Amino acid sequence: MKTGTKITLRIVSSLTAIVLSLLLIKDISAKSGNEPRKRLLMLCYGCGGNEVDIDILSQDIDLLTNKGYSPVFASEAIDAVLGRTELSEKSVMICINGKNARCQETVYNKLKESRFKAVVAVNGELTEYASNSADDNTQYLRWEEIKELHSTGIYEFANAGYSADSDKLLTRRDDESDEHYRDRMLIDIDKMQSLCEKNCGFTPSIFVHDSSTSEQLRSVLKSLGFYGAIEIVGEDGEKFDISSCDRFELECIDRDNIAELEQIL
Repeated sequence: MKTGTKITLRIVSSLTAIVLSLLLIKDISAKSGNEPRKRLLMLCYGCGGNEVDIDILSQDIDLLTNKGYSPVFASEAIDAVLGRTELSEKSVMICINGKNARCQETVYNKLKESRFKAVVAVNGELTEYASNSADDNTQYLRWEEIKELHSTGIYEFANAGYSADSDKLLTRRDDESDEHYRDRMLIDIDKMQSLCEKNCGFTPSIFVHDSSTSEQLRSVLKSLGFYGAIEIVGEDGEKFDISSCDRFELECIDRDNIAELEQIL
């Protein structure tokens, strides 16, 4: 697993923030001269716990394909920001919440036929429950399904922690020491890493959460060898700061809250 500089990708879900992030254009090639500016568009589907709307996703993928966008994983976007690789002139990263078992069927089929790919955030506790459930209609991915989907190369799976209540996990308790707060997060996140390794044969390099990024969390992710993190927030995101080497934030448009992708493109 790669180590080194850690990156935070900020997903912005509020309507106000969406207005501010209509043009996600940044020169990520880190080169000067007259080279064309490169655009990285980040789109989130069902990240608020909603079911992925396959009609919206299908329309978006068709439009992005016609506009010449190339799909990338979060790890590839981070590589490009760090200058380790090059992206195409127009790239897009799609993020889907693991609560959507439709990753297996309609979403997967659409991605495959369009030669697209996506990042899927999965939670350990919910995955364990689904894996031990006799209900074939459970609304969460099982370990064997994650393993199978990972092998297709269409999905990059991200660690969303083991605890189903990530807000409580990442929120510091009253009078909690720095050490206890850090250890509590480390145990939970590492547990999910271990379960992925045990049941699926791989460990995620990306972490996804919906709370603010504390220094303790950043320290935990670094110690566990994470490559980067996606932060889902409901507030205005910070502006790009490519001069910062230890943190680079990108805004991601929540497609559950905006009608027409063409307005953005």
